[in-house]
Amino acid sequence: MTNEKALILSNVLTTIETEYFKIDSKFEVPKKLFYTVAKNISKLKKVITEKKELDDTVMKDFKKDFEFDDEKAKDDDYVKDANSKYREYLETEVVKEQYSEFMNGEFTGELRKVSSEVLDEAILPSAFLEVLEETILE
Repeated sequence: MTNEKALILSNVLTTIETEYFKIDSKFEVPKKLFYTVAKNISKLKKVITEKKELDDTVMKDFKKDFEFDDEKAKDDDYVKDANSKYREYLETEVVKEQYSEFMNGEFTGELRKVSSEVLDEAILPSAFLEVLEETILE
């Protein structure tokens, strides 16, 4: 599985976990699925940390390259200009290559799996079920 799919899975799992604890949730999550979700969230933390580190590195490089001034950042016009330049910076070939390399990299963690019977008991959005079937189905 690529890092990109791992990040998508992490978002799905985090949402399922959040919904599990809501009293008025429209999701129905069997306990066995919930425990698998919780275990896999912790197994995916590494890829999330790596993505955050990449984001932080890109931001630091941007601030250095464009001589970002934290004092001037109190001015709304300066922030708007900086945000515009940052969006342009994200479109540069070097930055796009860094993100592409990361997203296409292989997630090497071992995920806990569930049976199709467990997923059949769950009431989740179809897009979530598709992600789960693709990634954690036995």
